[in-house]
Amino acid sequence: MARHKPYVDSGVFYVEPTTSRPDLLMALRHAAIRAELVRLAGTSDANEMERRIFGVSTPQLKGTFRHVLRGGGLSPQVIDSVTSRYPKSPLAWWADHPIGRILCDGSLRQDGLLDAMGTLPRCLARRSVWDERWSGAFTMFKQQIEVPDSPEVISVLRKKGSVSALLVLLGRMRICVLRGYEGLGIGRSYEEAIYAVAKRVVLRSAHFSGVRKELYQAIDGFLEWFPYVDERLYRMMIGCPNAWEVID
Repeated sequence: MARHKPYVDSGVFYVEPTTSRPDLLMALRHAAIRAELVRLAGTSDANEMERRIFGVSTPQLKGTFRHVLRGGGLSPQVIDSVTSRYPKSPLAWWADHPIGRILCDGSLRQDGLLDAMGTLPRCLARRSVWDERWSGAFTMFKQQIEVPDSPEVISVLRKKGSVSALLVLLGRMRICVLRGYEGLGIGRSYEEAIYAVAKRVVLRSAHFSGVRKELYQAIDGFLEWFPYVDERLYRMMIGCPNAWEVID
């Protein structure tokens, strides 16, 4: 079980989160970028990808896409160029990878976690974080009230089983740990939900294809100080059909 150093911020007692894993974050980001480019172009051939996305052929672009397909990343300039042509593409979101940041960046505090969850558009998962509404008699402004932790909120996210649900479960759980609430029993509920949603996400989302082992390592590090963590997630990642029957 991991040891976590307590620290005091503005008179409030917190628990230091897990250590950072920039190597895993980079692997998750690069795999997601590759998957999104393949989705946009409809091909994994570097030459054809270049032609379909940009409509031109240059040695620089060809080398860039070949680098991505071999496991590398993209520069911010190329990401901006792609998203300008495909404004509905979540390429920039996956290049930042809020899920990976929560899992792998141990320096995140509550503001950073809320910012990561704030990257979500209006959806069920976002409504599980904030109650957002417009109010005001003469000047309309948006109120943003945090939805409290509850078994009902966790159950809704678990049933949703999407990438956005996984992001919110991870973000809310880490905030719960930072606030020292995990000892109240809510931590176990979050953990079980994260396991269940991760199982569905890694099997359904191409953006996690090829990095299941890295995602397992990141989640395991994230949850390592909780008693239910064992080999079940890794067994699921490598294709064991009965890995989850204990908690499903």
